[in-house]
Amino acid sequence: MSEVATASPIAPAEPLIDPRKTFADVNREVSAPLERPPGTLWKVFFGISCCSRSSSRPKIALPDEEGIGIWGLNHPVGWAVDITSFVSGSASGTPAP
Repeated sequence: MSEVATASPIAPAEPLIDPRKTFADVNREVSAPLERPPGTLWKVFFGISCCSRSSSRPKIALPDEEGIGIWGLNHPVGWAVDITSFVSGSASGTPAP
């Protein structure tokens, strides 16, 4: 006749946190990466982001100094299209045009 398959008993799951640990132990382990000084890799990427930020600053400051006419929008309310596109794009998660 056919054999009936029997499932092996399920072993109890190992707890995620050792029950002997106190809240202070867990807190210490969770916050340890934030309390260490930043490593070399973090400093390298921070330097790259600072260089990127400083190189894009003139592009950001140019409309403040020259006005939005440099976009080629000469219609008095033409600026509303860019602001609306940016706001609706950032709200929906899509990039602005």
